[in-house]
Formats: sequence, structure tokens, C-alpha cells
Amino acid sequence: MALMSICFEHSQDGWFAGGGKYEMRREALRVGQRFTLFLNGQREASFFAWLEQESGPDGPTYSWKLGTSRKTGETAVGFETYASLFTAFFNAYQTTMRLPRGSVAIAFDPDVERKVWDSWGP
Repeated sequence: MALMSICFEHSQDGWFAGGGKYEMRREALRVGQRFTLFLNGQREASFFAWLEQESGPDGPTYSWKLGTSRKTGETAVGFETYASLFTAFFNAYQTTMRLPRGSVAIAFDPDVERKVWDSWGP
């Protein structure tokens, strides 16, 4: 299945792609963040996310860990997958939030939320 080129754009109402077909909403948590994907206005998926930034010779790498399994990340949503939509979103988010230019990577870890809370406490 060939993936389309998805580009999220930011507006005062949120991040949208595909002519409004896809919408991403962000909820800041005390520790981490939660991102919710909407498809045609209906809630599709919501994942805890943890960002780690590493320096490299070609600029920073933003590694997003999503609180779900790789198999769930491969779930098809039309011609896209959760993984491709979240990757496109994180690229747009990086630019919108004026983070230094760098590469974006996502990883899947169903236990990341628990691990983060264990490290950072309540």
C-alpha cells in the first residue's frame, strides 16, 4: 500500500491535514503529552507521547515514543497508518513549535507512560 504525502498545517483550531480529513489535538500533561487523532471529525486514536532529543552531526534528532505497540502503529487509516500520520504530525509540530531543525523518529513502547511516571514521579 503506497502512502500519500501528508502535511499537517497549524491553525488556531489545531493541526489539520488532508483538507481537514485528519486532525490532531495535543494535551499537555505534567509529564509527557497526549495526542489524539481525529478522522473526519471522529476520535480515531489517542496516545501518550514522550519526547527525547539527541544531538547529532546533522542537527538534533527528535525521538517520540508513543505509548502503543508497533502493531497498533501499523493500523491502516485509509491510505495511511497511525505511524505515518504521527510522523507527519511530529514533523509539522517541530516546525510550528520552532524547535531547531532536525530529524524526527518515532518508536513504540506500550509501557512508556508507566516508565516516565516511575522516573519523574507523581
